[in-house]
Amino acid sequence: MTDEYSAILSVPYARMHESINSPRYQWDCLGRGKEPFVIFQQTLEGAGCFSIDGRTYEVPAGSAFVSMVPEEARYFYPPDGRKPWVFCWLNFYGALGVELWRRMREQFGPVIHIPPDSAVIAQLTRLARKIRERKFTDRYEAGAEAYAFYMNYWREAAQPLRAHSDPVAEAVQTCRNHFRDPISVKELAAQCKLSREHFSRIFKESEGISPAAYLRKQRLEAAAEMLPLSRIPLEEVALRTGFYSARHLMKAFGRAYGKTPQQYRREGHSPSKKQ
Repeated sequence: MTDEYSAILSVPYARMHESINSPRYQWDCLGRGKEPFVIFQQTLEGAGCFSIDGRTYEVPAGSAFVSMVPEEARYFYPPDGRKPWVFCWLNFYGALGVELWRRMREQFGPVIHIPPDSAVIAQLTRLARKIRERKFTDRYEAGAEAYAFYMNYWREAAQPLRAHSDPVAEAVQTCRNHFRDPISVKELAAQCKLSREHFSRIFKESEGISPAAYLRKQRLEAAAEMLPLSRIPLEEVALRTGFYSARHLMKAFGRAYGKTPQQYRREGHSPSKKQ
């Protein structure tokens, strides 16, 4: 890996179809050597797991993880897995290859969602086959095709913002319809088939506040509407509007409205909101 070509972009190793169904399958990305390279692994069927920064992500069909070796991360077959984890993988070497995928991960998170029927998945498996079977006339041709795959993958990763179903609109509707339920940002992101980081970023870009703040806003507005119209105990108001307890409601209400729920109830009208 020392010639001019490899120092820029090299994709020497690939597998177009690998199937794992044993919990013994696990890799420590910190123990993969000192030379920087990228592991890109796309799930075709089943699901695997990728752990980084103290969090574990599921990598189901239509998703891929990106690891920047060497780093404190690992990927593995889930201990409770029931179906084989079937995937395709590529290894990218060279300064350009590492930088490209670093930017991809910064934009979309360590686990990236791509529709399973996307044309770029077929492009991925063709590229992996040609690398595996040494079908390229020279290494520059392989690098050019790998770069084309990268650009198409980026375009497809950003596609949920424009086509398919709108993940933000879907999450907004869920918040409005189910704010009384104990839903979390993690569950909203999973519903949209996006990583939590990417989901939170695009939600805030669209709505101006984080998904957690939006969900809290829905609950507070429901509580504010309920308080003046009844003498329901505060604990019951909290439970009916999605708060864990009356204390939780009081704390959030005070930050948002500048007064306690009891004061708001006595006044019988809505103050200006601070959120």
